[in-house]
Amino acid sequence: MKKVMEVLTPIFARYGYPFTLKSDNGAQFVSEEFEDFLTENRIRHRNKSPSFWPQANRGVERQNRTLLKSMKVAHVENKKWKDELNKFLLAYRTTTHGSTGVSPAFMMFGRELKTKLPDLRPDKNVLDESIRDRDWNKKVAGKRVSEDTVVSPTSEGKPVALPISRPSRARKLPDKVQGFCVEHCKILV
Repeated sequence: MKKVMEVLTPIFARYGYPFTLKSDNGAQFVSEEFEDFLTENRIRHRNKSPSFWPQANRGVERQNRTLLKSMKVAHVENKKWKDELNKFLLAYRTTTHGSTGVSPAFMMFGRELKTKLPDLRPDKNVLDESIRDRDWNKKVAGKRVSEDTVVSPTSEGKPVALPISRPSRARKLPDKVQGFCVEHCKILV
């Protein structure tokens, strides 16, 4: 727990304190000591992903899978993993995201980072409201999808998202599925 705070402190010193910090339910993130650290620095802690279902945080899980694949390739090719990690991070930070339409580096610094590739992007201003609006709309659309689903195990035992029946909608889940969900499912919000 101390190690996490030791790693976060220089990051906060360099970039400032975030308004919120999102984490999973790992022991290092749910300790009283860590919560006190965040409260002291006026940082709101969001650890909403259920510990028994990591797929609830799809974006992070997908990113981790891509990162691990990159590290495995580096290992097989006998390359230094730290060098390959830095290359991976540069590629990630300079790639345009679908939700914002700009790269994470541009959102953070207001400019693109120089890479080996020639600069082919148009000039954009980080203060451009259309970027923020596009990001907000994507987040709202994602939230609507998660509010409209329940988790149900398949015959193989893997969870599957199913639509929730609501009075405002004409469609309804089959009685068998609805009965199962009432007894065994937790609604994800």
